[in-house]
Amino acid sequence: GMQAATRALTQVDAEIAASGIEAGELPVTLTMGKEKIAERQLKISSGERRYRIAFEFVPPRVGQYVYTLSVPRFRGEALPDNNSRSFLLKVIWRPVKRPWMP
Repeated sequence: GMQAATRALTQVDAEIAASGIEAGELPVTLTMGKEKIAERQLKISSGERRYRIAFEFVPPRVGQYVYTLSVPRFRGEALPDNNSRSFLLKVIWRPVKRPWMP
């Protein structure tokens, strides 16, 4: 799994393979449980198969969370089970650094 600190901006990078999809925009959603964290539009071009996308978010608090990246299913898709991928994020406490004063 991944690790992040409380109150810290966290980035998740993903590679998405798309074939047999018409050129256009494909929504990619990041969720934590049933809560939608973010959604981005991925531009699909004819002739390209692999795409990279990144999401930035601040984890809620210390703990372990399961996040899921997903794309919608299309009619006639050969492998609809590969439209989502989950990952574990462990959030650790990060102390606030304050300037030292004599």
